[in-house]
Amino acid sequence: MKLFSEVEYLLMFLAMAMMLITDPFSMAVMLLTYCLLMVSVCFSFISSSWYLYIIFMTLVGGLLVIITYVCSFSFNELLLNKLQFSLIMLVFTSVMIMKMPMNKGEMKVFMYTMNNMDLFLNFNSLYSAKMLGFSLFIIIYLFIILLIISNMINIMEGPLRQTN
Repeated sequence: MKLFSEVEYLLMFLAMAMMLITDPFSMAVMLLTYCLLMVSVCFSFISSSWYLYIIFMTLVGGLLVIITYVCSFSFNELLLNKLQFSLIMLVFTSVMIMKMPMNKGEMKVFMYTMNNMDLFLNFNSLYSAKMLGFSLFIIIYLFIILLIISNMINIMEGPLRQTN
């Protein structure tokens, strides 16, 4: 559970760091990292790697489309000034160091858990009875998003931004 709390801390850090970022490219990197961490946290609850892989690929595909669109309008900006980035990394690393296990007993339990993690993995079928509700929710959600986007796009008007 120690690893899970550190991942939660990293997720909170990424969410707070998003407020300081103005560059679309660095936002895309942060969102991709956040998405990857969220899928890894969900894996501890769902234990179906294929299902989470599909969710991850769907989220990344949507993020790439949105970020490509935003990057086409943005100017070249610096990622963060050096002082802000240094302060953020200093706070992040100091808190991570404080959360590390200090005594040998906790370290042995942590290393044993990391080495034997594959014993706890239980792969379920993608469309099992246990996952039916969640599968239907994702399918309906994606279908509704498809309908909304296709209604927003009018073929006669063309793209929002004209190319040269």
